[in-house]
Amino acid sequence: MARLAQHAQERHAPPDGQLLRYADGRPITHRRYDHLWDRIGRHLPWVAEVAGLALGTSESKGEEYRVRAQAVAELCCLAGADEPLIPGWIDEGRRRVNVRRKPPFSDPAMRAPRRP
Repeated sequence: MARLAQHAQERHAPPDGQLLRYADGRPITHRRYDHLWDRIGRHLPWVAEVAGLALGTSESKGEEYRVRAQAVAELCCLAGADEPLIPGWIDEGRRRVNVRRKPPFSDPAMRAPRRP
């Protein structure tokens, strides 16, 4: 956040105006903004993780959550998420939902060994 505030100050961005600006102070264009998000998505693998987990965990919650998760996933794809990774994260989201439904310590592998 501090770096964004520094950027705004250096580029003379008005407090109620667009933050991201070229070196000469002009606001960046929509095309440049889209390009930046595409680069972010390609370099940050968590963008695909967010999309997949949103979809995977929303399946058991109802229509409103599914619609919201679909919107999140679409935004992540627009941001350049690595789409082949998303199905794996959907499966992980489903797995996490199933684990949460189990009572604590119900998995024998997770139990502490018995004392003699």
